[in-house]
Amino acid sequence: MRTAAKIGLTVVVIVAGAAAVGLLERLYGQGPHRAIVWALVGVLILLIWVPKWPVSRKRIAAANNAVLAEHALGFVELTPRNPSAHQLGQQVISTMRRLGTGLANDAALIEDFNAKNRLEQLNLIATAMIDLKQSAMLGEAWEPANAQAAEGPSARAVAAARAAIFSKHGVAISIPERRFRIEGGCLLDAGDIAPPPPPKSPPPPAPDLMRQAIYGAFAFFLEQTKDEKIDFNEYHLLVLKSYVATVSIPISTAEPIVAVTRLSDLPKGWEQWAVSAIVDELFRMVHDQIYKE
Repeated sequence: MRTAAKIGLTVVVIVAGAAAVGLLERLYGQGPHRAIVWALVGVLILLIWVPKWPVSRKRIAAANNAVLAEHALGFVELTPRNPSAHQLGQQVISTMRRLGTGLANDAALIEDFNAKNRLEQLNLIATAMIDLKQSAMLGEAWEPANAQAAEGPSARAVAAARAAIFSKHGVAISIPERRFRIEGGCLLDAGDIAPPPPPKSPPPPAPDLMRQAIYGAFAFFLEQTKDEKIDFNEYHLLVLKSYVATVSIPISTAEPIVAVTRLSDLPKGWEQWAVSAIVDELFRMVHDQIYKE
């Protein structure tokens, strides 16, 4: 609450108290009601200016286990490949069973644990660490575990416990929002598990090396012969095959042979076309002739 609002409320409470005292004195005369009213005014003013009462030492002590457990788990890789994570997961289940949660089997215990918030989970984990005879870190000692361990400390108590540890040891312990979970008897934390890699994009289609070689060879020969008006013959085919062979691509198609016979079928004026246009048109006709007839 802002200071201006607090001042305003304080003035209102004082004015209302004075009015109440005046009214009671007119009705009943002098009496103890004056002291009672002003005592109530004092309590209201105190509530306005001290909205949060200090957390008791008992509540802070109860939150220490959760904070110390969070700190200790920062040094443990909670992934399926770590045996310590399996040991902790199994012990949490045993501890919950010992605390008498009333759940019938391990599956129900795991479901109940996974549904709790992180503070509740941390208190259970701390109790499991106590059962495993593990020491708390920072030279601190665990608080005695009790039947209320499954309930978890309040957020205010945890904040006070964190502040006390920071003041004493200079260690800031943050507690994230995410939850722990038990899977296959193993205690896991999403922060320790690397996210799955993004799905790989499908590889680009393999280039049609045969067609590239044929196109390149044809373009070369057309570039060399179209201005001289030299007809294609068996020699050109032999050189064409040799060119394709130099890039280790065996000729296994009739397209280049058939394409030579189709030069005369090109539209009038093809000699003026760009070489790429001639090659495209030739192989379009070749494809139609070989694969559609």
